[in-house]
Amino acid sequence: MKKKWLLIGLIMAVLAVSGGVFAFTYTTATASIGVTAVKSDFADVKGFNIDIGKVLGKQRGELPTGKKVFEITPHSAYSGDLVVKVYLTNAGTLSRAYQHLNMKLALQNSEEWKDADHKYQVLTLDNAVVTFNLNGQYGKKCELTLEGGSYATNPQETLTWDSDSAQPLLYCEVTQR
Repeated sequence: MKKKWLLIGLIMAVLAVSGGVFAFTYTTATASIGVTAVKSDFADVKGFNIDIGKVLGKQRGELPTGKKVFEITPHSAYSGDLVVKVYLTNAGTLSRAYQHLNMKLALQNSEEWKDADHKYQVLTLDNAVVTFNLNGQYGKKCELTLEGGSYATNPQETLTWDSDSAQPLLYCEVTQR
């Protein structure tokens, strides 16, 4: 019988401590852009998180420019061309926090980079994937950067925000062409 009360007491203590941690993270939310990268046989991808500051309800703002998001290095032994796709993986969740979110992404040395009129691609809540083409860049580091953008938040959702609801999560996929 004593073991039962000891177990109940321990469970109550864990709930009391962990509930405080959840409340703390809820009240101190800041937004950043989280990234996920995978390793392949023909290119290495490294991701970099970007802090975009505190995002509040009923707010408009600009995203920073020139911030490195991914670094893509095609292997020197691979002589083919590559396609780089960047996905916004949590657009559904973000649509509860943002009225709009536009991120201008550019990939150094890509075919798009060479075209001054189409140097960057725009990733949005409605268009959650952008594509870049890398031709003949064996062994060269190519930086995918955030070149600005804008956002407007939903005023009615401010009471339900946490750090995850305002954080765009990007996923980079590199495939052979």
